[in-house]
Amino acid sequence: MKIPSAAAYRQTFLDQLQPHLAEPILELGFLSRAGLMDSYLGDALGRKALYSVSPLANWTLSRKRRKTPTTTISNYLVAVTASEVHLFDYPTGRPFEVTGPPTVWPRAGLQVSADAPGRVAQRVHVRFAAGDEAEFDVNRSSGEWATFSDGMLAMLVAA
Repeated sequence: MKIPSAAAYRQTFLDQLQPHLAEPILELGFLSRAGLMDSYLGDALGRKALYSVSPLANWTLSRKRRKTPTTTISNYLVAVTASEVHLFDYPTGRPFEVTGPPTVWPRAGLQVSADAPGRVAQRVHVRFAAGDEAEFDVNRSSGEWATFSDGMLAMLVAA
């Protein structure tokens, strides 16, 4: 079975999200919990080091992690409209489907800035009109997915 292209996924996401929103979607992209990719990289390096000492301990630890369910949503599919930013939970390991209402950020008063792209992610700083702040990452990838979130990020930073 051929894996759909990033453009095909973009259209699928648009088709799934648009019925849930009152305004047309201008851009799509992904945000993840700040530091998520760095933690994955650290885990991988740690497992590699553990494997060199004890393959059995590495296997046991990896098996335990696979059995532990993830209860925290780490990734969001983001739909930007003219007046709002909608964050839909994007669970890992399952096909995407809208399972509940999104988190909604009004774009009025929203300030977004981004650090320079790092090796695995680009840190995004969000300041809300009320003064609260949050950090997220735009994960870096290769191939046709490398620019998937660029339009979303550019639109948020320019607002």
